[in-house]
Amino acid sequence: MGSSKEFDAFGPWVLPVRTGDEVPPLFRPVEVEPEAMRLVLKVPRGIERRDANPSMDLYDFLIAVGDELLTILHRNDVAYDVLQLPFDQIVAIEDSVRLLDGRLTLRTATGLEVTIPYNGSSAPLIGDLVRLLRDSYLPFSAEPGPDVERREPFLGPGDGSLVVTYRDVIKREPGMRVVHAFGRRIVTPDSGPFSPIVHRLRPITMHAAIALTDDREILVLHRRDPFTPVGDDHSAARTIVPRARITAAGVERHPRYRDVGVVTVGLDAVHLNFFVPDGPELTAFLEALGVSRAQAR
Repeated sequence: MGSSKEFDAFGPWVLPVRTGDEVPPLFRPVEVEPEAMRLVLKVPRGIERRDANPSMDLYDFLIAVGDELLTILHRNDVAYDVLQLPFDQIVAIEDSVRLLDGRLTLRTATGLEVTIPYNGSSAPLIGDLVRLLRDSYLPFSAEPGPDVERREPFLGPGDGSLVVTYRDVIKREPGMRVVHAFGRRIVTPDSGPFSPIVHRLRPITMHAAIALTDDREILVLHRRDPFTPVGDDHSAARTIVPRARITAAGVERHPRYRDVGVVTVGLDAVHLNFFVPDGPELTAFLEALGVSRAQAR
């Protein structure tokens, strides 16, 4: 069970763990040694402080990044589950925040998916974790190419925050280049007896995205939900795929919306879908994946 010291420090935030005393009591039998790890984080339960007390197990996750393994301890109804994951088994990372609702999802080569919910105020610390994982499964740094003039994507006034995120990426990773960028748009439903009426009463927005790449990765900046009936100015998401793990790529027409392609990227047992306007953006994205339109169909 918890302790009064742990309870005194408890809040909605993800916290770094630097010493054994800071490991939540529930997870101490595993004998994680924070001093020997590159990074250790503890993720609290999603409860209000007024509903917590010193006798409770207050943390849902302990995440430890070692030299060769990522260890994730997850509280369950009885005790906890232990996952030890070699870095080269991570085939995709998805991180998104909508206001205070944060979600980090790690996908593995076997198809296992681990989602860690967190308070959005801790996004910078989760960002440090994501960068460390990327450095771990990609053992070398991308070297920037020759200096070229960069054209900053323009997505319209509603998606300036995605452009700010793009600037941050380019500042840290100058080797990244833009594959495509498109602004939000109203999409038209495919044919059907009631499609025109439904479209007028409840128009659907396809949200903006920016895709970047270097020799190591594909990185897509987007909103959490690609299609919504209203605007989305409050979420930010990124999906990161290591190129070396891509095993297949294909494209199909969206089953519901006209002029939208669904690009499916195969990563061993994992399949991710990316939604791209059917035009030069789609062609450029497929080329970045190493396939032509003819090969992808």
